[in-house]
Amino acid sequence: MRNFLIILLCFVSLTVYTEGVKAAGRFPEKARISFDVRNADIKDVLSVLARVSGLNIITSDEVKGTLTMHLEDVPWNRALELILMQKGLTCERIGNVLRITTSQRYISEKRAKRKAVEEEKETERQKRSVTAVIKLNYVKADYARKIATRLAYGKGVKPGLIVADKMNNSIIIHDIRENIIKIKRIVKDIDVQRKQVEINARVVQVSKPFERQLGISWGGNYLSPSGKHTYIGIGGSTSLIGYVNPGSGGLAQISDTPALQTSNYIVNLPSSAATGGTLGLALGNVRANYNLDLKLEAAQTQGYSKIISAPRVITLDNEKANIESGLEIPYQEKTGEGNTSVTFKKATLRLEVTPHITHNNKIVMEIKVSKDSPDWANVIAGTGEPPIKKNEVTSKVIVDNGQTVVIGGLIEETRSKTTTGVPGLMTIPLLGWLFKSEHLQNPHDELLVFVTPKIIPVR
Repeated sequence: MRNFLIILLCFVSLTVYTEGVKAAGRFPEKARISFDVRNADIKDVLSVLARVSGLNIITSDEVKGTLTMHLEDVPWNRALELILMQKGLTCERIGNVLRITTSQRYISEKRAKRKAVEEEKETERQKRSVTAVIKLNYVKADYARKIATRLAYGKGVKPGLIVADKMNNSIIIHDIRENIIKIKRIVKDIDVQRKQVEINARVVQVSKPFERQLGISWGGNYLSPSGKHTYIGIGGSTSLIGYVNPGSGGLAQISDTPALQTSNYIVNLPSSAATGGTLGLALGNVRANYNLDLKLEAAQTQGYSKIISAPRVITLDNEKANIESGLEIPYQEKTGEGNTSVTFKKATLRLEVTPHITHNNKIVMEIKVSKDSPDWANVIAGTGEPPIKKNEVTSKVIVDNGQTVVIGGLIEETRSKTTTGVPGLMTIPLLGWLFKSEHLQNPHDELLVFVTPKIIPVR
């Protein structure tokens, strides 16, 4: 009874308030309202709002419950929004009628209505659909089908039936004529002949080995005149034609029997080269009873080798191409069970490139060039397997049509010097060369990669 009196008072106050609003010439939508209720039935509150707004209100059976609120001088439409938000309701205006229901029912009704509309459209489309075949020349059927499906139908639109015929490289469409015309335009734009690019590469490998060795060996002897056949040697290899035989009257005589020869030099520091230049010098005076044997060794090795590899490949625009040539070397490996298996490692020349032709006729290239070779000079002891010497260049460049670019340059120079000699004596200026040998190595290797792309005209 108390709630009824509160609602009745609201009706009276709202009637007086709205009459004042109308007298002032204001629109019903601008009318303001005041509420002060507790546990009022929501349908009664909505009826009050209907009177204030001048609109009709219809509610569904799911709209129920009570409201407690205190509002002062609030626009009626704002009050309605707050009430709907508080109770989880939705309002839909149809003409001068406000239809109020729960949000869940409203969403369900919208989905059902949208589904009915789509089914009706689909039924109509099936009646108007025809079948068409579009033959492709340069693009694949799967690619054309994906592009056409994405571009011909907007978001939320059910696409027609598009089948990719890989055997005949064509797409089959079952749809209305308007969509088929749209798809044909899309396919016409993408099914074009792509340009081709010819890539010529030059891999230049230059080796300049250099090695120099200097060695020395020397010694001597002395023949004493105090006794017959007396010989005193201070190391060294003697090269006497004869030996001194003191005669009567202190005159020395020469015997035809040669003296004993040895190879025990005082300083013996020969070069380690298997072959090389040797300068031997023997000094002595048979009658003066002394001899000196000196041997100088000098060896120098230098060479020049140049390897030019010229891989060449032709590919379509935006298509990766590669070419490879070389060896596969077997290597033995132990398995987990202790058995021996053979694996193969590549030692090849490989060119991998992906070109892209820009609109201003330049060429963007992603390039990878590798040249791996077996190092037979440093084989693994016991197995005879060579290590793989790797040379690789990876780059991305932009060049003009027909322009040559150097995408990689590797210069490797090693210098080593080894000196062997008699401690102390080898450090004496100038004379130190009589007591030491020297070994110098200075190899020089260069690797250059030249790439020239050329666009092949479309005929």
